[in-house]
Amino acid sequence: MRAILTYSFILVAFFSFSQRDTLFESNSRKAADIIFQNLNNELYGPSLINRSLTDKSTTLAQADGDYSQIHNIYSFIELYEDLAIAYIDSTYMMNPSQLGAFLISKFEENDRDTTFGLFNLVQPFGLLIHNTKRIAPEYSDSTHFTAENFHLTPTIDESVLYQNNLFKSAALFEFDPENGAEIGYLKYESNLISVSPDISDLTIKLDVGNGFQLFDESNPLIEYSRATDSLIGKAGVQYRISDELVNDTILFYLTAKGNGIVPKSVERWDDQYPFIATNGTIFWVMFRQGCDNNYPTVFHALRRPIIIAPPYRPTIQPFLPNKYWDQFDYKSVMASLSDMGYDVFFLRITPGNPSLEAGGTALAEFIKDINVRKKNLFPNEDWENIVMGYSMGGQLSRYALLKMEKEHMEQGKPHHHTRLYIPFDSPHHGANIPLTTQAVYKSYSGYNLFAYLAYASLIDAASSDMSFYHINGGSTNTTSNAIYISPGAHIAGVGFQNAVKNNFLHTFSHPNDTRRSFPSFTRNITVSTGNANKNYATEYSLTPGKLLFEQNAINIGWLGLNYKTRAYHASKYGPNERILFDERIQYIPPFFWVTMYRNDFRTQYGVELDMAQGGYKDEFYDKPGTGGVFILQWTGNFFFGNKYYSNHMSFLPTFSALALNSSIWQNNNLFYDLKGNDLMYKLSSDINSQNYSNTYGYPNLGRPTDHFNITPFEAIYCDPQTYEHIKMQQSIDDHQSYDDSYLVYLRNFILDEVEADIVCLQNQTIGKNHIQLSAYKYRAWYKAYDQIWIGNLVTPKTDAGDYIIENTGDITVKAQNSISIQSGFHAQAGSDFHAFIGYDGCSRPRVE
Repeated sequence: MRAILTYSFILVAFFSFSQRDTLFESNSRKAADIIFQNLNNELYGPSLINRSLTDKSTTLAQADGDYSQIHNIYSFIELYEDLAIAYIDSTYMMNPSQLGAFLISKFEENDRDTTFGLFNLVQPFGLLIHNTKRIAPEYSDSTHFTAENFHLTPTIDESVLYQNNLFKSAALFEFDPENGAEIGYLKYESNLISVSPDISDLTIKLDVGNGFQLFDESNPLIEYSRATDSLIGKAGVQYRISDELVNDTILFYLTAKGNGIVPKSVERWDDQYPFIATNGTIFWVMFRQGCDNNYPTVFHALRRPIIIAPPYRPTIQPFLPNKYWDQFDYKSVMASLSDMGYDVFFLRITPGNPSLEAGGTALAEFIKDINVRKKNLFPNEDWENIVMGYSMGGQLSRYALLKMEKEHMEQGKPHHHTRLYIPFDSPHHGANIPLTTQAVYKSYSGYNLFAYLAYASLIDAASSDMSFYHINGGSTNTTSNAIYISPGAHIAGVGFQNAVKNNFLHTFSHPNDTRRSFPSFTRNITVSTGNANKNYATEYSLTPGKLLFEQNAINIGWLGLNYKTRAYHASKYGPNERILFDERIQYIPPFFWVTMYRNDFRTQYGVELDMAQGGYKDEFYDKPGTGGVFILQWTGNFFFGNKYYSNHMSFLPTFSALALNSSIWQNNNLFYDLKGNDLMYKLSSDINSQNYSNTYGYPNLGRPTDHFNITPFEAIYCDPQTYEHIKMQQSIDDHQSYDDSYLVYLRNFILDEVEADIVCLQNQTIGKNHIQLSAYKYRAWYKAYDQIWIGNLVTPKTDAGDYIIENTGDITVKAQNSISIQSGFHAQAGSDFHAFIGYDGCSRPRVE
């Protein structure tokens, strides 16, 4: 009955006040300044909590004296944002943008601390204790106020209107609990300890499981365990207010529900060390020693390097070394590479969101350092590198290798000495950050902390370089009714694409096919996490322009009713304008109608990327803190609305991950049947077909004669399941219907390319991959677990062609059982060729 009465009241209020005059304001502070400016702040003091116009449960509960809620970062921010607006002085507390910028700076400061921060999880701690005023509930109606020109004026003696309200909260600023840390440190930041002007002599003691400890600038770090779900901490506070000494205890969550960091017994990294590039970029290098490498010391040692460049990481996401191991060692792929005799170097980059030029330049410097140390440690060996990159790491690697090739060929600088380049779901044509979500971030960035943090990650250097479309790219036309976006990449992204296509060409580049903007002296293979042969829209029942989410939220706050209506759409191509995101937020009090926010984003000719075949990334939709839908639900006081999608909008289209020729996917034809067109590794269902091979060294290419017209890669992997972007095992765990064995095939694809049972050397000229100087020798060693075949046509899985060692080449091959030299092998006068047969004691997994 209560719900029916409330709904009837809402309808009456809606229709009764829909004809009132409207006040348009873009944020709560501006509206509050107008609405409450006739009240006498000499009577209520520096802050009036009613100014927040809030309907947030945290603030309303504490206003009514209910302090039972244990706070986490979300409830803390709810209260913080309300208190900031309550103060007449807008500088007394940070607004969401200022708070977000401060937090980002602090996380980056911790991130750069190579003596401490990268070994441990260091996170700021926040505390709020504010004594403020509130309009007493018995006077909060139209009989005690008049409204004229949207100003509230009391009709009774104003000195009796107000009562005191105490608000308090404590929280750990943790935005990504799954960071791999088993212990953490709370860090004291004075800017996050916020009290009202009448509070003094504040003392804080924290109990995080090991007794109360003083917490201030003299003792700014307190260690805590993260091994238990929903662990609760205690903040013991003592302060003086109006000459009264107060003692209180405020509870807060130390760990998020479901985080459950359980220390693992598995062996991960053998060593870790920092590498600081000339441009200030820091790589935290995690190292796993390869089998049978007999190092004099573990630290800084290497022999057969596999360098893995990291994915994008926003500043407030402090992933630690063990997190990277646990995420990327799916089916023990990294442990297997180590067991096979390869030294695995996984790089954690700071900042985690650099421009691709800055990060790529730093990576080139790291590769040079690897090559120098490798040669110093093993002067009689010449193992080439393998460079792999997850997502953004694939782009950093691409830039680094291109840059080093150009400088080597034209300036004689060091060769990258790399034989295999593996970008893993990397955005070669750009990633899809849905324009709908981008519009939410931008619209809310001024008055919601999480929207600001998401928007800050959207406009950082890396995202600007890698976005297919960017909210600040293309062109924007704002009218009185809508914001029209002409879709386009960010100017930085356009610059990067132009750079890789035009700035690094040299004598042996490939200017006339899809290989133009990729390294020339490496074998280039890739992985896509999208489905190999299903149309993405069919797989997830999506249609272009589909309404993904709508919300008609009606809440009751101090100013009266507020009505929020929002709609959220998938992308749609065409000449007609298409709605991306539209909303209206209106307050319907007894006094007047206030339209607080109104947004309407529309576009034309936007490629239907949300339906593109490819891997997904749910954090742009539902994930707390970053999801566009989450932000709408949260700002709707968790009025959840209606969802018409299954979360999985495309993030990295397959055409982008595989750098498909634009003639294949342009004009919104975003599906390419990789399996049907024989452009991929054959899987279990094809084991008995003539196209499947586990015999040849390069078994992963189905159409060797024309593939460079389609993709720059010599081999690709893409299976029949659609995964979350670069989260392979997690995707399997999240889908009961998925086949876990496909991750074994993926692992084997990578292991086969690094070192197959039978390595086939074909269609290659050692001499065209380096500068032609009489004193220069290009040395390389190759290793096979079983056999090595060398000749013109030793495998049908790559283009036929002689294997030639010119006079500046020096090649050594090693195999356990046999080396077969066939027709088409040429070692020219002055060259060197060495062959060895023997077992090095290292092995690799066979079945799982």
